[in-house]
Amino acid sequence: MFCSYCIIPYARGRIRSRKIESVVSEIEKIVKENIKEVVITGIHVASYGKDFDSENTY
Repeated sequence: MFCSYCIIPYARGRIRSRKIESVVSEIEKIVKENIKEVVITGIHVASYGKDFDSENTY
């Protein structure tokens, strides 16, 4: 449910979770580029994995 006046959920689109392996792989790549900090954030963090097909949603 969204606020009726807020366009952000419509502009952002549906919730899209990434598999942990995908995130780790990307971080490993940027570490090799000498990046010193990675910030992981999200808007609807309690919804993580609900868009996955399996029951294993951490």
